[in-house]
Amino acid sequence: MAGNPQLTQSHIAVRDGISRARVTQVMKLLHLPAEIHADLLSPPDPLEIHDLSERSLRVLVSYQDEEIQTCHWGQLVQELKNSAGN
Repeated sequence: MAGNPQLTQSHIAVRDGISRARVTQVMKLLHLPAEIHADLLSPPDPLEIHDLSERSLRVLVSYQDEEIQTCHWGQLVQELKNSAGN
């Protein structure tokens, strides 16, 4: 981990009052492709960050292949855009 090499997932969990498993879930999101991270920082119009659920992002992580993750991300964004337009 960048920054403090002594800071483990267990330390983060204790410090923030959450489970180590929860820390692991969130940290896995860091392994998503840069394109997805960019979209999360600046969601495609007309979406806003709250339109994107962590649960849907965890599904993307489960694919473990960046090309598949990016493909499913595009599908998710399109579905959200379609529902936002209704």
